[in-house]
Amino acid sequence: MNKLTTCLIALSLLSFVHCNSVESGNSSSAKSRYGLKQACIEYKITGDMFSGTEKLYFDRYGMREAKYTHQKIEMMGITQENNTATFINFDDDGLIYTYDYKTKSGTKIANPLAEALQNKDAKDIGKRMMVEMGGKKIGTGKVLGKTCDIWEIPNMGKIWVWKWANLKTATNAMGMKMTIEATKISETFDKEKLERPQVEYRDMSEAMKGFKGMDLDALKKQYQKN
Repeated sequence: MNKLTTCLIALSLLSFVHCNSVESGNSSSAKSRYGLKQACIEYKITGDMFSGTEKLYFDRYGMREAKYTHQKIEMMGITQENNTATFINFDDDGLIYTYDYKTKSGTKIANPLAEALQNKDAKDIGKRMMVEMGGKKIGTGKVLGKTCDIWEIPNMGKIWVWKWANLKTATNAMGMKMTIEATKISETFDKEKLERPQVEYRDMSEAMKGFKGMDLDALKKQYQKN
């Protein structure tokens, strides 16, 4: 597995573990992923070969979410540009929909968190997932003036968590660094940002069977082996 693929896998895994990963905080929603009812968080992407921006929009404490990513990857004089959006609605089917603005096509996959969020222990999911991957809370730090819990996952990276949302994610996979850090937080936004484009989404759930049941221990072993 090359370094680029390894780094992207690490970042993808870390993106799954933001769900209620702090030890305290309450919301008025019985089901919640964040400690804010709604917000838009803007991020800057930097790294050895990476650059770009990302915007996360969510409502109903994260039960409905959209993430827009514009990213450039430069390698061996070649630049690849990705412009995608990801949509999740846990109050609907809970699937993860990804739309590619370049190809104007979309895919959908089963969400490994959807089933777990239906049980009474949903508030502990994120913390348990990070612990299963060997993660430990190593302290606190500030991002945009917000005090965050810092979690470190061996061989993958660190996450700065505030009100259950990731404000900073830093990976260092096989010496390849990539950081996604919040640059702005707003609690108001255009709700149309949560609507996904109306196209036919190709079902990729079969390819994601390894995630079912959140078998992250197996994923961690596979990642470390590569």
